[in-house]
Order: sequence, then structure tokens, then C-alpha cells
Amino acid sequence: MEDTQTLRVWRLPPVMLLDCGDLTPAGFSSDARTLATTCGDETIQLWDTSTPDAPEHVGGGLPGWAAVFAPRGHLLAVAAPDGGVRLYDATVPSHLRRLGRLPAVRGYDVGAMAFGPNGRTLTMYEEPGAESQDKHQGTLQDDGIRTRTWDITAPSRPHPVGPSVLLEKETDVADSTLSPDGSLFATNVGGDSIHLWDTSIPTHPVRRGPALHGTVAAFSLNGHYLAVGSQQGTIRLWNTTRATQPTLLGSPAQADGAVDGAAFSPDSRSLAIRTSEGEIQLWDTADPVHPAAKGHSFAGQASSVESLLFSPDGQTLATGGEDGVIRLWALDAGRATRRVCAVTAHTLTKSEWRRYVGNLPYHPPCP
Repeated sequence: MEDTQTLRVWRLPPVMLLDCGDLTPAGFSSDARTLATTCGDETIQLWDTSTPDAPEHVGGGLPGWAAVFAPRGHLLAVAAPDGGVRLYDATVPSHLRRLGRLPAVRGYDVGAMAFGPNGRTLTMYEEPGAESQDKHQGTLQDDGIRTRTWDITAPSRPHPVGPSVLLEKETDVADSTLSPDGSLFATNVGGDSIHLWDTSIPTHPVRRGPALHGTVAAFSLNGHYLAVGSQQGTIRLWNTTRATQPTLLGSPAQADGAVDGAAFSPDSRSLAIRTSEGEIQLWDTADPVHPAAKGHSFAGQASSVESLLFSPDGQTLATGGEDGVIRLWALDAGRATRRVCAVTAHTLTKSEWRRYVGNLPYHPPCP
């Protein structure tokens, strides 16, 4: 073999979706074949991701700034500009069928939503909107953060499971997240404190445990773990299987920068975080007591990364930011290899193999 050798390193670029300003991923359908995105003009767009390397825009234009799919089937919930939530049948994404509407408390906006594990309930987190702070100021008994759960067994005839309930009296919530089944709620009301609420009984939410140090939080899909990131770059993993007493797992891990957001993979074995430097880092959380970084961080967007979202099969990570582009990153090695080979087929000829590899039998990396 010659002394001079060449190593070609491929950094597989992500698939990019371009549609409108401040484009961010909102939710994948349960079969990973449809992606809902939110736009800066407060509309929801839908994409066919059945072929992840060649997604197609299939419809949308719905007024709204947040969307989430039910864990089963094709029910889509959209937080609308009027403060309520609209339910749609997205079986055919290009022809959505409107079902029911869930009104919010007068003067409030929906900040987050989560379906129950069976898809028969929807929990909403509500915060004072401009209407509450302007036209209707003083008409409510409080202006805090509220939560309410709806029974949507019949999506065309939803009804509330009890009244809207006050959680936090603070109105300047910096970050909030619901567990996937809506039974836990984490809020950051300013500073480095995360409050954890047990909302398993919708009409009687209970604050659990002391404040957790951090500014952002993310629940695992099974609700067993909560990742809390801080502006100091620390990542703490908590066991939340006993909501009455969350337990810290291991020692804090250290990211490459201040943590601005996080998301678990569906199997809870990986954690993606976004930093204030606009970079994305992947962590191995198969052993949550000893999380470990997976390789180096990488730039997620041309500008800051605003959101992270795993596909239900865990093979794609969607990122969005202020540059108005959603990037779909392939995390499955086989899929990534197929993309590389589609571009580089026949690059390594027999003569090059002999030159760089030597006398080993010719086995090109791409068929």
C-alpha cells in the first residue's frame, strides 16, 4: 500500500423544507408519514414525510401557531389565533376535515397541548393573551397560568373534564412543557427554577417536589424521565415515575454551551439539546445515570435553533429556527448510507481499491 492515502469524510447534509418565515416543526403523525409545521404568519403547514429524503408539501394553511397529533390515528389539534383549539381529521392531509372546537378561557391563549395516551383526552395549558392584558384586563379573577383537560372521545362533540384550573399566578412564564400524556407539567416562571406539577387529576393539580435548577425542560415519551437544562450548560436527568418525589439520576452532565432546549427520542435512549450558540448535541441516555455525548456538536441552522423534534420512529430529527428553514437530519445509519451511495455510487473503483486498500478482496462500500 502506498504511503500517501486519501480519506474522504462525508458530512451528510439534512433535507431542508422551505416555506415561510420562522418555520418550526410542530408534530409528526403517529405513523411518521406527516409532519405539521408552524409558520411566522401563524399558519400550520403539512408535509408528506413518507419518503424522508424527499418530503412534499401536501396542504395546510390552517390558522394557528401550535399543532399536535394524537398518539394513534390521524387526529390533529391546532391552537388557533382566537385562543381556542380546533380538531381535524388528517387521514388525508391534503383534505383536512374539521371536527370540533375547544374554546379557551376568555382572554387566554393556548400555550401547549398534549393528548392522553389513548387519544381520548386533550390537556391544554393556557396563558393570558393580548386580549386578557388589554381589552379584558380585570374581567378575570386572576391572570395566571391555567390548565384544562377535555374529553374528546367524540372529537366533533368535545366537552371539558371540569373547569379551567389555576397553576401559577405568574404570567411571565419563560418556558413550559407538558408530559406526552398530559399528567405532568413543568414550568419556568423566570430565573433558574423549574416547577413540576402533577396534573393526573385534571381538576386538582398539585405542585410536586422542590424547584428544579434549570431554565428548560423536556419529558421522555413514556413520562419516566425529565431532562432539565440550564444557562450554565448543565443537563440533569430526573426520574419522574413517582411524581410525588422526582429523583435526580447521577451527576449533572455538561453541554458545550447554555442549554436553550431539549427533546428525547421516542425510546428515551437519546437526548437532543440545542445551545445558545445555535448548535445541536446528541446524548446517549440509554443509561440515564451516566449520560454520554454522542460525537461532536453541529450547527443546526443558519441562525439560532428554535425547536427540536424526533419522528415517532426515532430515525429523523427535525430542527427549525429563525432562518425559516426546517432541516430533517437522518439518524439511521442505513438510511444515511443509502443517501451517500446514491450520490457517490462507483466512486471507489477497483484500481482505487487496490491503491488505497491493498490486496484485500474488492468490496465497494456501495453496491
